[in-house]
Amino acid sequence: DPVPPTPPPAPPPTEVAPSPLPVTPGVAPPPGATGAPVVGTSTLPPVPIGEDAPFGDTPVVVTAQQVEPVQIEARGPGEVAGPGVRVTVRAENRGTDPVDLAGLVVNATYGDAVPASQSSTDPAAPLTGALAPGASAEGVYVFQVPDGAGGPVVIEVGYSGSSNVVLIRT
Repeated sequence: DPVPPTPPPAPPPTEVAPSPLPVTPGVAPPPGATGAPVVGTSTLPPVPIGEDAPFGDTPVVVTAQQVEPVQIEARGPGEVAGPGVRVTVRAENRGTDPVDLAGLVVNATYGDAVPASQSSTDPAAPLTGALAPGASAEGVYVFQVPDGAGGPVVIEVGYSGSSNVVLIRT
């Protein structure tokens, strides 16, 4: 029988270059010790449902037109069924250039500022696409809010083109 060829020798192990920065083990700095954020945001005073909420530094104006209870159905992995709210948000472009609605972020809190989990289950239909100058569009956002949560539901809307966050209070 022929003898199989001998495999080539394994390459020598490579050395890991030392870190150019010294690493000092120890305790992490206390919260806030790292200084103020580089980019600041301002939360504007809350407005009621149905009232325009301008960002002030961008031509986008949002309005929460309706907040109504809804029963959320779990239809996919990770979704949770239960009580919630349906929020209809209108965005208006009062500027002269189109705005990208992908930069719009809608969140909600309930009770004592408890964050509400957003659901993508029907009837959710968030705002998307470009909004032409002078145009408006509506989107629907669904959030899990337990029955008897108490306190107001507050809608928080941020926009990538603004350093402000608008609040809409039920």
